[in-house]
Amino acid sequence: MENVLNQSDGKGLTFPELLSNSSILVLAGNETTATLLSGAVYLLLKNADKLKKLVEELDSAFLSQESITIESTSRLKYLPAVIEECLRFYLPAAVGLPREVPAGGEVIDGQFVSDGVSTSLYFDDTTHRSRH
Repeated sequence: MENVLNQSDGKGLTFPELLSNSSILVLAGNETTATLLSGAVYLLLKNADKLKKLVEELDSAFLSQESITIESTSRLKYLPAVIEECLRFYLPAAVGLPREVPAGGEVIDGQFVSDGVSTSLYFDDTTHRSRH
């Protein structure tokens, strides 16, 4: 934070700017890739049939490491589904992504929330309900 605050010529963030952006900075500095991959490994090891299907797709799609490219991986069907499911169970964000309730308020998960309130939602895989 010191480097962000102490930029010469007014190029750094002011303290109020730092406060208003702090949740974004925490999210950006989080170990998102490592967290997602750890969750993916755990879920795949707990679900051997899903792991087998993923390995079969990868083995049949690529003959060598050199053939793995952005373009070639875009043709895969099962890998993106695995990643999406892992994101559902192990969202690698340190905090929920904040959203401001629009004018007039909104009903969220069956509860009215007044306008202007900052809120975030996440899925609780122990109760299978959203939390805010």
